[in-house]
Amino acid sequence: AKGPIEALQTGKATLELRTRYEHVQDDAAKKSADALTNRLSLTFKSASWQGLSATLQFENVANVAEPRFWVPQVSYGKNDHAVIADPQVSQVNQFYLEYHGLKVGRQTLNLDNQRFLGSVAWRQNDQGFTGATYARESKYVNFTLGHFSTVQNIFGQTKPITAEIADVNVKVIPGGNLRAFYFAFDEGDQATGTGATFKDTSFAHTGARLDGKV
Repeated sequence: AKGPIEALQTGKATLELRTRYEHVQDDAAKKSADALTNRLSLTFKSASWQGLSATLQFENVANVAEPRFWVPQVSYGKNDHAVIADPQVSQVNQFYLEYHGLKVGRQTLNLDNQRFLGSVAWRQNDQGFTGATYARESKYVNFTLGHFSTVQNIFGQTKPITAEIADVNVKVIPGGNLRAFYFAFDEGDQATGTGATFKDTSFAHTGARLDGKV
């Protein structure tokens, strides 16, 4: 685009609808759960101006039918039913600026097999992070670095965290990859503001993963 205004005018808007029915039977709950929910996602991505672009995404999760399920994290639904973690929520899912691989703002991120870091795409509401990431790809090496200050989880809650990530993928053999990663997440106590660490949801993982074809 020739200028920032033209970059906005020539941007691209996309609309996604995902309607889903889920049934859960759990011996620990008195009643089974049924959830018929719809996710509406509206995304706008500007054209690039001198390498700079902007992305804005709204997301809404709504019940199509009366909720016959329970979400204990936000006390949503009926507590005598089994858990289905899809509460109603409307939020800004992503809002970031991007410049030559650097993203700053609220964003979703899926790394490797998403075991430790991902948007939890199976649930209706995406998990996102606020902070900065830098990613580069080349013929033999791809890497992602990042720092986050908050996480917006699948329940629509925004929680303070201190997180650093590093993920490196080296293409060592044809059709094969050697990945090394470091993910450190320190989740604080947003209710009291004391900065205390939640040990059950804080972690630091260092590891490697090799896969390929022989």
